[in-house]
Amino acid sequence: MQPGNAKSAKIRGYTDKQSVAQGESIRFCISNLHGSALAYLPIRFVRLGRIETEVASGVAAVHAHPVPAERAWENNDWDVSYTLTVDRTWRSGVYVARVGQGVDEAKDIFFVVKNALPESAAPIVVQIPTTTMNAYNNWGGASLYGYNSARSPTHAVSFNRPQQSDPLWPRGYGFESEWDLRIKAFVQWMEMVGYAADFVTNNDLHECKELLQPYRLFISIGHDEYWSREMRNHFDAFIAGGGNAAIFSGNTCYWQIRLEPDEKTGAAHRRQVCYKAADKDPTVDPALKTATWREVGYPENLSFGAGFACGAWRGDGAFGAFTVHHVDHWAFSQTMLRNGDSFGNCADERLLGYETNAVDHVFDERGIPVPTGADGTPADYLILALAELPDWSAPGNAAMGVFTNPQSGGAVFNAATTDWANGLQACLSGDDPFRTVTAKITRNVITQLTSPKSAAKDDRHSPSLSAQSHDAD
Repeated sequence: MQPGNAKSAKIRGYTDKQSVAQGESIRFCISNLHGSALAYLPIRFVRLGRIETEVASGVAAVHAHPVPAERAWENNDWDVSYTLTVDRTWRSGVYVARVGQGVDEAKDIFFVVKNALPESAAPIVVQIPTTTMNAYNNWGGASLYGYNSARSPTHAVSFNRPQQSDPLWPRGYGFESEWDLRIKAFVQWMEMVGYAADFVTNNDLHECKELLQPYRLFISIGHDEYWSREMRNHFDAFIAGGGNAAIFSGNTCYWQIRLEPDEKTGAAHRRQVCYKAADKDPTVDPALKTATWREVGYPENLSFGAGFACGAWRGDGAFGAFTVHHVDHWAFSQTMLRNGDSFGNCADERLLGYETNAVDHVFDERGIPVPTGADGTPADYLILALAELPDWSAPGNAAMGVFTNPQSGGAVFNAATTDWANGLQACLSGDDPFRTVTAKITRNVITQLTSPKSAAKDDRHSPSLSAQSHDAD
């Protein structure tokens, strides 16, 4: 069949790795699930952002592989259809491959282009939560969850399968869903403001202990729930070395996972394992048991300040709102808020709508929330704003705050919600990129934590920002 259309095509595909550096190659495994023979179809490569930009094109050999009859969630084992060598001039970011033209149905194949040279790194690195997307993806009939698995949840899912689900398996989730809901607005807003950033995936943080060294600020966005021991170690080393982090995500680092070799090909880190209970995991090393980080003795609060032990899941409940408790802090510069004000629940923000990061706390004699430390929260975690969410399906709180590593001065800001990008969406349609409280806080955090490391400490009054605050104390 010559290059061109395949009107009855149903195109799905995946890549042999979740990201690729400039100058390196990535392979695309693509199938026409409605086809019966090899077809040659056009393939285009597009960078996603405020403006979609086509950067390359070609012709892909699209095979007619069916979905494997057994354990399709572990490896689809499709042939390579196209090998792309990324030009060294391509910007780091989130990209898609688009296959076919005028076909019945074709899904984008997502991948990340990362910076190849540490000396040319941007000040900021943004992590795309690929392991969480993979955990919820039920392509092949199973995910790590019972609610969208055909029979029962599995304990291992592969990256060697399409990154989005299909009506064959209802209530699926994948890269496309997370991008649209919790990442796209954040990326587009950063580009609108003009922040220079590189992009990586969870997989990259797992594989490379030096990954974060060139950067001043690490950003986690969206739903970033599944972390390996390697990821956690590399993040902790970054903060211990004086790096800063902004956790614009929720339910962050709740489950420990292992990334193991593919069972069929032996390719490293392609099989994501999570038994979700230490006593079910056959590994003999107790530190590597795939359960909650709390169960294996290393609560996520120790690294991120807030965690999911006291966190909340909304379900069908009402949206929540943050209440401000430290308006004099640099995070609230130019917001015009006062202590006791609420934010994040107006029509164009909706910050608290899915899952949160939280802190076990009490109120002092002034009515200010302070951590108890019972959940592993550092003693100096300053709860900037708190949302009590007793009526959510899984009740808890959301505790926005910040703390500083006492040895290195590395600061960690935690926005405490999966849906932070909702507060940036309204800024994209007008001329004011800082029209929402969310946007102003995001600007303040990025400004403070990309400044020279000597200025990244958790000072209540930053010389550069505090003079602009609306102090209600």
